[in-house]
Amino acid sequence: RHTAALFNPGIQTVANDEITGYAQGAGTKLVALDSAGGVTHNVVIGAHPLFQQSAMRAGATASGTISVTAEADFASSDNSITLTGTSTGGFSVLKVGATIKVSGAADAGNNGFLTVASVESADKITVFQDLTDATDDDAEIEYSIQTTGSTLISMAAEHAYTNLSSDLVKLINGMVVKTWTFSAPLRGLVTGKFDTINISQAESAASLEDQSDYGAATAAANDILNSTSNLQFMALRPRNDDGTYGAAISQTFSNIDFSLDNASKYTDAIAEGLYPIGITQGDVDITITLKAYYRSKDMFEQAIASGKLGLFFAMTDGTVADGNCKFFAMPVMDIENYQYDETKKGEDGMATLTLKSRRDTLTGESLIISEHLAS
Repeated sequence: RHTAALFNPGIQTVANDEITGYAQGAGTKLVALDSAGGVTHNVVIGAHPLFQQSAMRAGATASGTISVTAEADFASSDNSITLTGTSTGGFSVLKVGATIKVSGAADAGNNGFLTVASVESADKITVFQDLTDATDDDAEIEYSIQTTGSTLISMAAEHAYTNLSSDLVKLINGMVVKTWTFSAPLRGLVTGKFDTINISQAESAASLEDQSDYGAATAAANDILNSTSNLQFMALRPRNDDGTYGAAISQTFSNIDFSLDNASKYTDAIAEGLYPIGITQGDVDITITLKAYYRSKDMFEQAIASGKLGLFFAMTDGTVADGNCKFFAMPVMDIENYQYDETKKGEDGMATLTLKSRRDTLTGESLIISEHLAS
C-alpha cells in the first residue's frame, strides 16, 4: 500500500581545510553513515502494524471480550453501562477515550461503537453516545486499546528494485520510526508517512536467505480511505478539571493533520566505525492541526474558556456496522495556536487550530487507539 519509499545511506563528510598556496580544495573525508528514510502510503486500516508499533514505542496493547454472564444495565439518564452479578469487574481494562463495540443487545440502539467518557468503577462506565434504558444478559462487549510507551522498537527491512537489469535489494537494520504523520485533506485520500532512522544500510543482489530473525509483513487487503466518507465521529470537546467533558463544540472541518514525533536521534562514538552505535528517543510529541470553517465565535470562546480539549475521531473503510474501524482519542490537548486565515474575495473564512496532546493524569495516556477489524 506504499506510494513511495526512500532509504538513503546518509553519507557524512568533512572538508580538509588546510591552507595551501594553490587555491584548490584539499579533499574531504568520510566520517559517518547516517541511514534514514521513510515510507509514504495510503492509509489502510490493519496495514503497517510494525511501523505503528515502533512509532508508539511498544505501548500497552489489549483486546478481548468482556463477558456479560449475568446482566448489563444500560441507562439513558447518564449514558452508563453497569455490570452486575457474575459479570462484575470487567471494565477495569478500559480507559477514557477507548472505543468498545457492543453487539447482541436486546435494544438495537445500544449496539454499535461506543466511546468511553468515564470509568466510574470496574463495574460501571459512561459513554459519549446516547443509550436506551435496558437490561441485557446477552450483550457482548469487545474492546481494543493501544497506547504509547517508552520502549524503543526496531525493525529490519528489505527494499527491493526488481525491474532493473540486475536486482538491487537494500538491507536495512535497526530501523526505528522517528515520526508518524497522516493527513486527511478536503476531497482527497487519507495519506500518511513513517519517517525512520536506521542503524545500518547495505545493498545486495538478492534477498536474505535466512529470514528467521524477522517475519515478512504482508500488505493488508482492506480498502484505502478518503476524507469524504471514511472519517466519522469527529468531536472536539472541552475538558473539565475533574476529567469530565463538555458537549462537543459545534464545528465543521476542512482537513486534519496528525503528527507523532519521537525525538529519535543517533548515538555516536569514536573508534566504532562509520555507523552509529545506537538510537535514543525523547518525549513523544503529538500535534494535531485542524482547519475549520469560521461560522461563529463559539469555537474560539469554548476553546479558550476550557484551555484544554479532547479530540476523538474514527476511520472506517465501510460502515461502522460492518467495516474495519480505527478510533483515535487524545484525552487532553492544549491549545498551541488559534488563528484566522487570510481570506480573499470569493474564499471561505477559515480558522486554523493547532493542538498539542499531553499526558492525561487520570488515564496516564496522551493517545489511545482502538482498532476493530470486521469479522
